[in-house]
Amino acid sequence: MPRTCLFCPAVANSKEHVIPQWLSAHAGMRSDELLPAHFSETVGIELHNQEDPRWLSPGRFTAKVVCAECNNGWMSQLEGWAQQNLGDLLLPTWTSNYSDGLKRFQGSPEELIRWLLKTAIVFELSIPAGQTYKIHESFRRVAKGDVSATDLYVFGACTEDKDFNFHLRRGYMVWNGGKLSFQSHERSFDFCIQINHILFRLVSCPDARPFVREIWKAPYHIVPTLMTKPNTRNFPTDNWFGSFGEFETFLEVVPN
Repeated sequence: MPRTCLFCPAVANSKEHVIPQWLSAHAGMRSDELLPAHFSETVGIELHNQEDPRWLSPGRFTAKVVCAECNNGWMSQLEGWAQQNLGDLLLPTWTSNYSDGLKRFQGSPEELIRWLLKTAIVFELSIPAGQTYKIHESFRRVAKGDVSATDLYVFGACTEDKDFNFHLRRGYMVWNGGKLSFQSHERSFDFCIQINHILFRLVSCPDARPFVREIWKAPYHIVPTLMTKPNTRNFPTDNWFGSFGEFETFLEVVPN
Protein backbone atom coordinates (compact mmCIF):
# COMPACT_ATOMS: atom_id res chain seq x y z
CA MET A 1 0.00 0.00 0.00
CA PRO A 2 1.47 3.42 -0.97
CA ARG A 3 2.63 5.67 1.85
CA THR A 4 0.43 8.68 2.60
CA CYS A 5 1.81 12.21 2.56
CA LEU A 6 2.77 13.49 6.02
CA PHE A 7 0.70 16.62 5.61
CA CYS A 8 -2.39 15.58 3.61
CA PRO A 9 -4.29 12.43 2.51
CA ALA A 10 -2.56 12.25 -0.90
CA VAL A 11 0.00 9.60 -1.88
CA ALA A 12 3.60 10.43 -0.91
CA ASN A 13 4.96 10.54 -4.47
CA SER A 14 7.64 13.25 -4.13
CA LYS A 15 11.09 13.14 -2.58
CA GLU A 16 11.80 15.97 -0.13
CA HIS A 17 15.38 17.02 0.58
CA VAL A 18 15.88 16.78 4.34
CA ILE A 19 18.44 19.57 4.00
CA PRO A 20 16.91 21.89 1.36
CA GLN A 21 18.99 22.27 -1.78
CA TRP A 22 19.22 26.05 -1.45
CA LEU A 23 20.45 25.63 2.13
CA SER A 24 23.18 23.09 1.40
CA ALA A 25 24.49 25.32 -1.40
CA HIS A 26 24.11 28.60 0.51
CA ALA A 27 25.71 27.23 3.69
CA GLY A 28 28.62 25.62 1.82
CA MET A 29 27.56 22.05 2.71
CA ARG A 30 27.32 20.44 -0.73
CA SER A 31 30.52 18.43 -0.23
CA ASP A 32 29.74 17.40 3.37
CA GLU A 33 28.65 13.84 4.20
CA LEU A 34 26.09 12.82 6.83
CA LEU A 35 25.44 9.58 8.67
CA PRO A 36 21.79 9.59 9.86
CA ALA A 37 21.19 7.51 12.98
CA HIS A 38 18.76 6.90 15.83
CA PHE A 39 19.92 6.79 19.45
CA SER A 40 18.24 5.18 22.43
CA GLU A 41 19.54 4.43 25.92
CA THR A 42 18.60 0.76 25.57
CA VAL A 43 20.03 0.06 22.08
CA GLY A 44 22.48 2.90 21.50
CA ILE A 45 23.22 4.07 17.94
CA GLU A 46 21.11 2.51 15.18
CA LEU A 47 22.08 3.07 11.54
CA HIS A 48 20.14 2.40 8.34
CA ASN A 49 22.52 -0.45 7.61
CA GLN A 50 24.61 -1.63 10.53
CA GLU A 51 26.83 -3.82 8.35
CA ASP A 52 27.48 -1.25 5.62
CA PRO A 53 26.68 2.26 6.93
CA ARG A 54 26.30 4.73 4.08
CA TRP A 55 27.32 8.35 4.33
CA LEU A 56 25.03 10.68 2.42
CA SER A 57 25.69 14.00 0.77
CA PRO A 58 22.93 16.61 1.33
CA GLY A 59 21.77 16.11 -2.27
CA ARG A 60 21.19 12.39 -1.65
CA PHE A 61 19.66 12.84 1.83
CA THR A 62 16.00 12.66 0.77
CA ALA A 63 12.80 11.13 2.08
CA LYS A 64 9.78 10.10 0.01
CA VAL A 65 7.27 11.19 2.64
CA VAL A 66 5.29 14.02 0.99
CA CYS A 67 3.15 14.53 -2.09
CA ALA A 68 4.11 16.70 -5.06
CA GLU A 69 1.37 19.24 -4.29
CA CYS A 70 2.66 19.88 -0.75
CA ASN A 71 6.30 19.78 -1.82
CA ASN A 72 5.83 22.24 -4.68
CA GLY A 73 3.21 24.33 -2.87
CA TRP A 74 3.31 25.49 0.74
CA MET A 75 6.61 23.74 1.50
CA SER A 76 8.32 25.49 -1.40
CA GLN A 77 6.84 28.82 -0.26
CA LEU A 78 8.12 28.21 3.28
CA GLU A 79 11.62 27.50 1.94
CA GLY A 80 11.40 30.72 -0.06
CA TRP A 81 10.65 32.60 3.16
CA ALA A 82 13.59 30.90 4.91
CA GLN A 83 15.99 31.71 2.09
CA GLN A 84 14.98 35.36 2.15
CA ASN A 85 14.91 35.82 5.93
CA LEU A 86 17.58 33.38 7.16
CA GLY A 87 20.01 33.34 4.27
CA ASP A 88 22.41 36.00 5.58
CA LEU A 89 22.66 34.20 8.95
CA LEU A 90 23.58 30.81 7.49
CA LEU A 91 26.62 31.69 5.42
CA PRO A 92 29.84 29.82 6.27
CA THR A 93 31.83 33.06 6.41
CA TRP A 94 32.18 34.84 9.74
CA THR A 95 30.16 37.97 10.52
CA SER A 96 29.59 39.99 13.68
CA ASN A 97 25.90 40.63 12.94
CA TYR A 98 24.41 37.29 14.05
CA SER A 99 22.99 38.59 17.34
CA ASP A 100 21.30 41.55 15.65
CA GLY A 101 20.00 39.25 12.92
CA LEU A 102 18.27 37.00 15.45
CA LYS A 103 16.33 39.97 16.85
CA ARG A 104 14.31 40.25 13.63
CA PHE A 105 12.26 37.22 14.72
CA GLN A 106 11.49 38.37 18.27
CA GLY A 107 7.79 38.89 18.79
CA SER A 108 6.84 37.35 15.44
CA PRO A 109 8.46 33.92 15.15
CA GLU A 110 5.55 32.12 13.47
CA GLU A 111 7.23 31.47 10.12
CA LEU A 112 10.50 30.50 11.80
CA ILE A 113 8.61 28.01 13.99
CA ARG A 114 6.86 26.54 10.93
CA TRP A 115 10.16 26.17 9.04
CA LEU A 116 11.96 24.52 11.96
CA LEU A 117 8.98 22.25 12.61
CA LYS A 118 8.72 21.17 8.97
CA THR A 119 12.46 20.48 8.92
CA ALA A 120 12.26 18.44 12.14
CA ILE A 121 9.27 16.39 10.93
CA VAL A 122 10.89 15.47 7.61
CA PHE A 123 14.21 14.80 9.38
CA GLU A 124 12.56 12.37 11.81
CA LEU A 125 10.96 10.37 9.00
CA SER A 126 14.26 10.10 7.13
CA ILE A 127 16.27 8.34 9.86
CA PRO A 128 15.90 4.89 11.48
CA ALA A 129 12.72 5.14 13.53
CA GLY A 130 12.31 4.49 17.20
CA GLN A 131 9.25 2.86 18.75
CA THR A 132 7.19 6.07 18.67
CA TYR A 133 7.16 9.36 16.81
CA LYS A 134 9.05 12.06 18.67
CA ILE A 135 6.91 14.80 17.13
CA HIS A 136 3.19 14.23 17.61
CA GLU A 137 1.19 14.05 14.37
CA SER A 138 -0.93 17.05 15.41
CA PHE A 139 2.08 19.34 14.86
CA ARG A 140 2.01 18.61 11.13
CA ARG A 141 -0.95 20.99 10.78
CA VAL A 142 1.08 23.67 12.57
CA ALA A 143 3.94 23.23 10.10
CA LYS A 144 1.49 23.47 7.20
CA GLY A 145 0.00 26.68 8.61
CA ASP A 146 -3.49 25.29 9.23
CA VAL A 147 -3.16 25.75 13.02
CA SER A 148 -1.41 28.51 14.95
CA ALA A 149 1.70 27.66 16.97
CA THR A 150 0.49 28.45 20.48
CA ASP A 151 2.49 26.07 22.70
CA LEU A 152 5.96 26.10 21.15
CA TYR A 153 9.12 27.93 22.25
CA VAL A 154 11.93 28.82 19.87
CA PHE A 155 15.40 29.95 20.95
CA GLY A 156 18.25 31.31 18.85
CA ALA A 157 21.95 31.80 19.55
CA CYS A 158 25.37 31.92 17.91
CA THR A 159 28.67 30.09 18.20
CA GLU A 160 32.19 30.65 16.92
CA ASP A 161 32.51 26.87 16.46
CA LYS A 162 31.30 26.48 12.83
CA ASP A 163 29.66 23.09 12.22
CA PHE A 164 26.45 21.32 11.18
CA ASN A 165 24.58 19.37 13.89
CA PHE A 166 21.07 18.46 14.89
CA HIS A 167 19.27 16.40 17.51
CA LEU A 168 15.65 15.46 18.06
CA ARG A 169 14.40 14.16 21.41
CA ARG A 170 10.92 13.38 22.62
CA GLY A 171 11.40 14.78 26.12
CA TYR A 172 13.48 17.16 28.20
CA MET A 173 15.08 17.62 31.61
CA VAL A 174 12.49 18.60 34.26
CA TRP A 175 12.84 20.01 37.76
CA ASN A 176 10.29 18.22 39.94
CA GLY A 177 10.46 18.08 43.72
CA GLY A 178 13.93 19.59 43.69
CA LYS A 179 15.29 16.82 41.43
CA LEU A 180 16.27 16.99 37.77
CA SER A 181 15.08 14.05 35.66
CA PHE A 182 14.27 13.26 32.03
CA GLN A 183 10.55 13.19 31.21
CA SER A 184 8.48 12.95 28.05
CA HIS A 185 4.89 13.71 27.13
CA GLU A 186 2.77 12.72 24.14
CA ARG A 187 3.18 16.23 22.69
CA SER A 188 6.66 17.06 23.98
CA PHE A 189 9.80 17.27 21.84
CA ASP A 190 13.13 19.07 21.71
CA PHE A 191 14.67 19.86 18.30
CA CYS A 192 18.06 21.57 18.11
CA ILE A 193 19.97 22.46 14.92
CA GLN A 194 23.26 24.17 14.14
CA ILE A 195 23.96 25.56 10.66
CA ASN A 196 27.46 27.02 10.54
CA HIS A 197 27.48 29.71 13.27
CA ILE A 198 23.72 29.86 13.98
CA LEU A 199 21.89 27.73 16.56
CA PHE A 200 18.11 27.22 16.80
CA ARG A 201 16.09 25.22 19.30
CA LEU A 202 12.36 24.43 19.03
CA VAL A 203 10.70 23.01 22.14
CA SER A 204 7.24 21.78 23.09
CA CYS A 205 6.76 21.23 26.83
CA PRO A 206 3.04 20.83 27.67
CA ASP A 207 1.98 21.76 31.22
CA ALA A 208 5.45 23.18 31.86
CA ARG A 209 7.62 26.16 30.99
CA PRO A 210 11.24 26.43 29.82
CA PHE A 211 13.86 27.44 32.36
CA VAL A 212 17.08 28.84 30.94
CA ARG A 213 20.17 27.90 32.92
CA GLU A 214 22.53 30.78 32.30
CA ILE A 215 26.25 30.35 31.66
CA TRP A 216 28.41 33.03 33.27
CA LYS A 217 31.30 34.28 31.16
CA ALA A 218 32.39 37.64 32.48
CA PRO A 219 31.12 40.23 31.86
CA TYR A 220 28.02 38.54 30.39
CA HIS A 221 25.36 35.98 31.26
CA ILE A 222 25.27 33.70 28.20
CA VAL A 223 21.62 33.05 27.39
CA PRO A 224 19.79 32.25 24.13
CA THR A 225 17.37 34.67 22.53
CA LEU A 226 13.76 33.62 23.17
CA MET A 227 11.90 34.56 20.00
CA THR A 228 8.41 34.51 21.49
CA LYS A 229 8.93 37.65 23.60
CA PRO A 230 11.35 40.59 23.88
CA ASN A 231 14.40 40.37 26.14
CA THR A 232 13.44 41.92 29.48
CA ARG A 233 16.58 41.09 31.46
CA ASN A 234 18.11 43.98 33.36
CA PHE A 235 21.68 42.68 33.33
CA PRO A 236 24.28 42.30 30.55
CA THR A 237 23.62 39.26 28.35
CA ASP A 238 25.19 37.71 25.28
CA ASN A 239 24.05 34.76 23.16
CA TRP A 240 27.42 33.43 21.99
CA PHE A 241 27.86 29.79 23.06
CA GLY A 242 31.15 27.97 22.89
CA SER A 243 29.78 24.99 20.95
CA PHE A 244 26.67 23.04 19.96
CA GLY A 245 27.14 20.85 23.03
CA GLU A 246 27.15 23.87 25.32
CA PHE A 247 23.98 25.17 23.62
CA GLU A 248 22.29 21.81 24.26
CA THR A 249 22.80 22.09 28.02
CA PHE A 250 21.11 25.44 28.75
CA LEU A 251 17.49 24.28 28.75
CA GLU A 252 15.66 22.79 31.72
CA VAL A 253 11.92 22.69 32.27
CA VAL A 254 9.79 23.61 35.29
CA PRO A 255 6.24 22.22 35.76
CA ASN A 256 3.46 24.82 35.81
